[in-house]
Amino acid sequence: MIRLFVRLMIVASVAGVCVYAMPALAMVTNTPQSGEKKTGQGAPHIVIKQSLEKSMVRVGQRTLRYKVPMGSDDRAFVAVSGGFLIGKTEVTESLWRAVQQWGAKNGYSWSSKVQNDAAQNGKPSDSVLHSGLPVTNVSRCDAMVWLNALSEWTGEQPVYRLDTKDVAKNGAVLCRMPGSIEFIPTYNGYRLLRSAEWEMAARWKSPKVRPEHSRSTNNETVDWLRGTFASGADKHNHVAARAVAVFGVDRVHRVQTKKPNALGVYDMSGNVFEWVWTERIGAHFRGGSWKTPFDALAIWRISSNMRNGAFDDVGFRIAKN
Repeated sequence: MIRLFVRLMIVASVAGVCVYAMPALAMVTNTPQSGEKKTGQGAPHIVIKQSLEKSMVRVGQRTLRYKVPMGSDDRAFVAVSGGFLIGKTEVTESLWRAVQQWGAKNGYSWSSKVQNDAAQNGKPSDSVLHSGLPVTNVSRCDAMVWLNALSEWTGEQPVYRLDTKDVAKNGAVLCRMPGSIEFIPTYNGYRLLRSAEWEMAARWKSPKVRPEHSRSTNNETVDWLRGTFASGADKHNHVAARAVAVFGVDRVHRVQTKKPNALGVYDMSGNVFEWVWTERIGAHFRGGSWKTPFDALAIWRISSNMRNGAFDDVGFRIAKN
């Protein structure tokens, strides 16, 4: 993969899947002042929470573990617990700014100048939360702090903590001390997808996954896409990939401009890379982007950046237990 900085290409772990429909999406109408508590149906945090609930799909059943192929040759398998939720789209600029403006008034801050500028743009415009451009130029640290702010604002438990057990609220501090980040998996706040969960959702091909039994190496006849495919593509070629992914172009595109994968999830391959959570050293992201070539869309690939940087073709997607 050709990039402007060094990335390590490594094989991913994987994960498990079932679907909820997504009704019409809500709009942001106003933002509460610091310290203001709004409990009515039109309160912004209620609107956002309801919108998120409608715009996520559940992947697998909570009580089951799923065996999913991994790697470029699909010959290894990994068992992953089902039941997690995944956003149908990547986080958009509209959603980012709505949450960030609340967070900036309640003790949260971000390391990227682009994001700090956005906090001063005033009241967010009345726009659909899950349409428009995906947010980019966001480091993995900033993404985790933003997810904590979203969790706190909507009444969930923030999952990313410092080694002091305090809620992580400062993206710059988090990036300087990546070893201090703790992920609390038992909390029910919003989070990044684990790398294994991302790959399972990207490989999803059929709604009839057989838990613990999808072990054939002939992946054309079972329920998972081959690792060399783009997510949602029915063949390994440019034409099939173009139907589901934005790649090899000169700019980022709006979300949902291509066909979704079998889960109903958009842009798992292409448009922007997506930050994921791993226990490995470094910051990892997956899926290819608008500026990468065809081969970078392969589901099995993981890119790694040791600097926890922010880039114009990397964003993220919301997940939740």
